[in-house]
Order: sequence, then C-alpha cells, then structure tokens
Amino acid sequence: MRQWAIEREAAEQEAEERLDDIQRMCPGEDWWSYSQRQLSAIEHGSAIPNRIARELVDAWCTRTGQTTGTLAAILGIGDEALRRSLGIAVTPAQVRNGRRRPARVRKTITVQAAGRIVRALGIPPCEVPGL
Repeated sequence: MRQWAIEREAAEQEAEERLDDIQRMCPGEDWWSYSQRQLSAIEHGSAIPNRIARELVDAWCTRTGQTTGTLAAILGIGDEALRRSLGIAVTPAQVRNGRRRPARVRKTITVQAAGRIVRALGIPPCEVPGL
C-alpha cells in the first residue's frame, strides 16, 4: 500500500510539473480562461495549448510563402478544420437538444493532432516542447 501511495504521489508531482513547464513556455497566455477539463488534459499529457503548434505553422507559412490550405492538403484535411484546430478560425455555434451553444475558439489541440502537424512541417515531434 505504501509503494502505491509513493507511486501515485510521484505521478501527481510529474503531472503538476508538466503543467508548470507548459505554462512557462506560453507566457502571456490567458490561463484563467481555460476550463478545468482543458487544464486537466494538458496536465495529463493528452493535449497541449494550440498556441505552440500555431506559432510553428505561422513561422512555416512565413518562411515558405505557403498558406494553411497547402499544409491542410499535405495533412489530408480541410483548411477550415486545420484553422479551427489551431485556434485561428471560430468553431460555429451549434444547437443540440434545443440548447444553443455559442461560437468559440479552441484553446487546446490533442497531442496526436499536433504531432501530425509538426511532422508535416518537417519537425520531429520530440523537438517540440510538450509533445
């Protein structure tokens, strides 16, 4: 039982350090606006702030003169889907079960999707902080 408690405490400490590291990598980010679910996903390593991938894509577009549409074609997805996942485009409002959900901008991206994007840019995911 004691060993289990030690392992659990170490895992919690590692998750907290991961969140702290990512928050240091994104100075000026409005962390107060992230939901608890988003912060938990970042803490557990299943998502990262899309700002990290967005800055890499912006730098690639500037350097190569390409657009996000070209990158989306390389990835095999639509330009609008790529722009939404990077937080550049607004996800449209939805009506589900009679409830209207407002339009929103995504703040996080899954680690798998971010990995696909950076690989398409020619960057190994191990070189990107948080992936």
